[in-house]
Amino acid sequence: MSNAQLPPGSILYQLSIGHYVSRALHLAAKLGIADLLAPGPLSVAELAARTETDASALRRILRLLVSVGVFGEDEHGAFDLTPLGAAMRSDVPGSARSLVLLFAGIQDTWKELEYCVRTGQPAFRKSAPDGDAFSTMTGEQAAIFDAAMATFAPQTAAAIRK
Repeated sequence: MSNAQLPPGSILYQLSIGHYVSRALHLAAKLGIADLLAPGPLSVAELAARTETDASALRRILRLLVSVGVFGEDEHGAFDLTPLGAAMRSDVPGSARSLVLLFAGIQDTWKELEYCVRTGQPAFRKSAPDGDAFSTMTGEQAAIFDAAMATFAPQTAAAIRK
């Protein structure tokens, strides 16, 4: 059923839970699920053991990502990569893993949207009034930012040349 056939309440519901997918995508990138699935399908038990997570909880996250085409699941419950999920492998040219870690990982900042709209200030000003956007980044966050920008810049440049 396309959005045009859904009642407005259903469309608004789908839009309001978009952060579920974003957070699940971030976690999958953080856990390196795409790298683990690169050699081939794995059961949720194998994935949970390798990521030191709870198999039942991990299955729910993976099934959510199956529903949007990031991973596949076979009739035996093994998960595998789709072309979309393969783009999150860390060892492929143009890997989107760092982009996912950066952009899906900034959800907490969006909790301050009301502050931003009311004051006209960026969210980081609430916690660091005299700082800048980069002063609150940890070493790991800065590395993710740098990697994401290195991935994003060639894509942006290619779009501009067209």
